[in-house]
Amino acid sequence: MKSPTLIGTVTAFLIIFSSQQASSDESSQGGKETETILNLQKEVLTLQRQIDFLISPIKSRLDLENYLANNLVENTPLGRLPTAEREIFINSLVFSERGLAGFNFGVLEYGPTATEVFNILKLFGAQSLISNIENMHVASDEDMPIISQGTLNQLFVDYKDYVCISRATCKKATDHICTDNCYRPE
Repeated sequence: MKSPTLIGTVTAFLIIFSSQQASSDESSQGGKETETILNLQKEVLTLQRQIDFLISPIKSRLDLENYLANNLVENTPLGRLPTAEREIFINSLVFSERGLAGFNFGVLEYGPTATEVFNILKLFGAQSLISNIENMHVASDEDMPIISQGTLNQLFVDYKDYVCISRATCKKATDHICTDNCYRPE
């Protein structure tokens, strides 16, 4: 069964690409086409990030508290982290009005599998940030597509090794990421 998110993303890309094709035909070849394609890719990925956020169960600190209160943590993706690492991760989460603005990704490296990390980030609609996390454990063929995804996500301005300390302010911090939700305008 195909993912509705994937189908929606592909459909959106085709609509955007079709609408831009006419202007692309009129524009100069070479650099202008590359710029148009990159802009289209970024539009599609932006739409995908918005969809991921909208369908995620945790969009704020209050949502996180409710999620933890209503679910046995061992039965959630967060339960895949050892207790100490889970607490470090949860305490590192920074939210803005647009969702997850930053977190400590260091505890997601080396321990959980790529699929487990993906599922943890998916709770926050932040699965596209997985491309910033290196050294994830590969335990099965299921982990390989997750490891290999993400090169297009480099079109976004997410600051690896920075932490979101307030709106539009990222501070240097090893093993953290300050996402575009920290500084992106409404």
